[in-house]
Parts: sequence; C-alpha cells; structure tokens
Amino acid sequence: MNSTAQSINTTFRWQFASSVFITLVQVIGLVLLGRYLDFKELGAYALFQIAFRFALYVFEPGMYFSIVQRHSSNSTLLNILTRKQIWFILIPVILVFAGSFWSDDERTWRIIIAAVMLIWTIGLGSLFHNLLIFYNKQKEIAKFQSIAYFLEFVWILSLIRLMDPLTVFVFGVVLRYIIFYGFCFWQEKKEKRSQDEISDEEIEHQHIKPGRSNMLSQALSFIQGQYDTVLITLLFGLNVLGPYNLATEYSYLAFSKINPLFHKAIFPHLSKAHKNKEDTAVIIQESITQFLFVMLPIYILLWINRSTILNLAYGQKSEELAWMAGLILIVAFIKSVNNQFTTFLLALGKAGFILKLNLWIFISNYIICTLFYFLKIDLNVFLIFSILYSLLYLAVGIYYLQSVLKSTQLIVNSSTFKVLLSAAIGFILCLGLVMWQGYNLFTLSSTVICFFIMLYILNKNRVTGLLQLRILS
Repeated sequence: MNSTAQSINTTFRWQFASSVFITLVQVIGLVLLGRYLDFKELGAYALFQIAFRFALYVFEPGMYFSIVQRHSSNSTLLNILTRKQIWFILIPVILVFAGSFWSDDERTWRIIIAAVMLIWTIGLGSLFHNLLIFYNKQKEIAKFQSIAYFLEFVWILSLIRLMDPLTVFVFGVVLRYIIFYGFCFWQEKKEKRSQDEISDEEIEHQHIKPGRSNMLSQALSFIQGQYDTVLITLLFGLNVLGPYNLATEYSYLAFSKINPLFHKAIFPHLSKAHKNKEDTAVIIQESITQFLFVMLPIYILLWINRSTILNLAYGQKSEELAWMAGLILIVAFIKSVNNQFTTFLLALGKAGFILKLNLWIFISNYIICTLFYFLKIDLNVFLIFSILYSLLYLAVGIYYLQSVLKSTQLIVNSSTFKVLLSAAIGFILCLGLVMWQGYNLFTLSSTVICFFIMLYILNKNRVTGLLQLRILS
C-alpha cells in the first residue's frame, strides 16, 4: 500500500501543478467569453461545446482505455485499436456535417470545420496521451497541458479584437489540442515502446471488448447528459441556452479540473492493485475521504459567494447567471462524486455495468425530456428535479460499489464522516457571515479564510497532507 500511495501522490502532484495554472487561464478565458459574446453567440458556442465534449468523452481514452486498465501494450494491439477508433470517429463527423443544415448563420461552417478538426485531433491524438500515461510520464503530460492552454490563451488575447470573437474562441480550442497531442506524439516517440506478449484471445476479450464497452458507455453518458441542453433549446431557445451554458461552465469548473486529477492519479494504480489482488477497499476509502475534503469546501464557497464572483466577472449579466448557478452547482457537486464512483468501478473491471447503467439513464433521460417538453416545464422546477435525479443515481453507484468490494468494510469510514461534519460546520459559519455582511469582496475573502482555518483545526493532518500534495497517507 505504501508504494501505491507514493505513486498516486507523485502523479497527483504533477497534475495538481498543471491544473492550478490551467484553471487560472480558464477562469480568465471564461470572463472574456462572457464579456465578448452576447447570449445568442454564447448559445452557438454551447453547441460547439457539445461536439467538443463528445469527442473528449468518447475518444479520450476511447479504444485505448485497455492500455492503461490492463497495463499491457504492443504494436499489433495499437494498430487494431486505432483502426477501430477511426471507424467510430466517422459517426460524429457525419452527424456534425448534417447539423449544418439546421442553421442559416454565416459562421456555421467555421464552427462545423472547427468541430470536425477537433474530433479527428482528439480521436487520433489520444493514443499518444494514453501511451504516456501507460509509461507513467505524468510530469511530461502536465507540462504539455499547461503549454497548450497558455498558447490558446495567447491566441485569444492576440486576436479577440481583430477577428470575430466566436471564431477566435472556437479555433482556440482546436489549437489547444493540436499542440497538446503534438507534444504527446513527440514525447512518445522518444520512449521505448512496450511489446508485451498478448494473444489474439486477450486482444479480443481484454482489450477490444472492454474498450468498446467503455467508449459506448461514455457516448451514452454524454448523450444522456445533454438532455438538459436539448430541453432548454427546444423550450427557450439560444437566448436562454447561452446564459445557462455560462452558468454551467462556472458550476462545473471545479469538477472539470479536480475530478480528472483524482482520476489520473487513482485509476492506473487502483486497477493495478485490483489486478495484483491487493486490498482495494483501503485505497477507495481514503480516495473518497480526500476527494470530499477537497471538493466540499470548494463547492460550498462557490455556492455561497456565487453572486459576488459572477458580478465581478460579468457585471449586468450576473443576476440571471447567479440564480441558475445556485441550483446547477448542487447538481455539479453530486455528479462529481458520481464520477469518482465510476472511476472506481472501471478500475475494478466493471465497464459492463457502467455501460448498462448509462443505457438505462439515457433512455430515462429522454423520456423525461419528452415529458417535460410537452408539459412546458418551468426552468426552476427542472433544475430542482435534476438535483433529486442526480442523488438517485449516486445512491445506485454507492450500493453497487459496496457489493462489488464484497467486504464487511464500508466504502466510507469515520474519517469520511469527520470531513462531512467539518464541511457542514463551515457551511453554517460562512453562510452566517454572508448574511451578516452581504455579498462583497470582503465577505468573499473572509469566508475562504474562515473555512480554511476551521478545516485546519478539525483536520490538521489531512490539511498538512494536502499542503504537501498527498492524497493518500
């Protein structure tokens, strides 16, 4: 366990350093996005984001999932996986082109070209990214990610006043991934490729089948996750989808940065521990506790201070964004926890269950979407429903993971409950401070300081470990 913990902590440190820098760049980018695009343009950008996120969900890692999950690779396997990945890439490319006929905006073709370029870049470039994870080159990956985001930021700052802002933002994302995967390709060519002995039967059952299941599961997860976008577009149009998407970007910022940190640090080592028949329950317990210790304070502070933060960033647009974000933040936190349970189950070889669950969620989501559309549901009612709906599937994930472990130990322990109690006390104190002082910069800084001090008093060892960038003791 000590060597596993050390490996996980080392991976986490490099990814954390990269994530802090990337988050700073992204926050500034989000502010520019909100200031330079009107609500309709934000809606168009949201549609581009659908294609982008689909590519990221499905093709990263895509068919290359098994390389890291099984800890084995050779050139024959990589060629087979790449051929299958290419066939899957053609499907969204055709759908993106078909979508162009639904719009008469002159900028549609620019967005279509950018989306197609991005799908191919992620679909083919993910091979080299996953090989570097397989080689445990987390330091290099972290550096490449930071460079790519920085150069995208330079692109935006250089051209935002000279070109159509929507086009600048869209092709900035494409540039980011071309640079990132280009560096991954360059680094991978410097490494000595692993040539493990893998039989045809192993390729089919331990690589192709799990990779295909995971990719289809991710596709279903993404599509079922877009039902809110579909519903809002149908009911309210791009003028509401724009601010909704911006509020969602704000609400999921912590999710998008911290969840991958834990996933990249934990998944390779948990799957290896499972393969070597080590005690995975201990790793899961500590991972859940530390994840909650990081995420709960962040989401509590974002929720309490959302009006102040959004007002600083977006001015007059902030009022409409704040009430949406108040509910979306809760959904985002629940889904972030759900995402961690998915990581654990995938590492334990339960890709088949995740696929079945996502298929069920996909069907139920679009039944709900159809029902809500005909009922002309109010947006507030929909967001409250989303909270309860997310909690339901969190309960399913917890129950199934507990049954998979086949252990008398609970997947949470006394340390987890201590973290939950600390977060509850911090929430009450900080909310009281905001109600007393109102929404302003003083309150924002005070709540952050207050929360940190209280967490340190109640969880000194855990805070010390995080300051040393350790997520497992």
